[in-house]
Amino acid sequence: YIIYTTLHRNPVSTKTLTILFTDLANYTSSIRDKKRKEVRELIQQHEEMVCSTLIDKGGHLVKSIGDSYLFTFTSATDALNSGIDLINNLSTDDQMNIKIGIATGDVEDIDNDYFGDAVNMASRIVSMALPNEIWFSQSTFLSMKVSEVPFELIGLFDLKGFLGKHQLFRA
Repeated sequence: YIIYTTLHRNPVSTKTLTILFTDLANYTSSIRDKKRKEVRELIQQHEEMVCSTLIDKGGHLVKSIGDSYLFTFTSATDALNSGIDLINNLSTDDQMNIKIGIATGDVEDIDNDYFGDAVNMASRIVSMALPNEIWFSQSTFLSMKVSEVPFELIGLFDLKGFLGKHQLFRA
């Protein structure tokens, strides 16, 4: 009954969005020898940098999950260029290595949280990305303005929970 009333109180809507996940690379090992204050400062610095850059570029912060953030964009090109700006802004900070995973597709908006294949795929992609790199799906590639984003094909990959191999790209 609680689930029924919660789902029917706010209508669920489907949208096609570009999902962008950030993740602090090697977070667990990087904080092992830090004091609590240093960890809090790192998390605060990470949040300020990620949120200010991505929100300024049109991203919508959905939620933070530990050392990761989930953003939505209405434009694949804007998501990729925002990610590039973020990585470039962090290039001088040795402690701040961020990975970004991006996928585009239909998602369900349930009480201002997003669910669907694009969310799951972006999550799988960010887990595979290397520090200070942006990896993205073929759906994002097909949705972006190719002349505005430098990219390269990095290959075919198995993604947990998805059938077959998926072409991934690096911005």
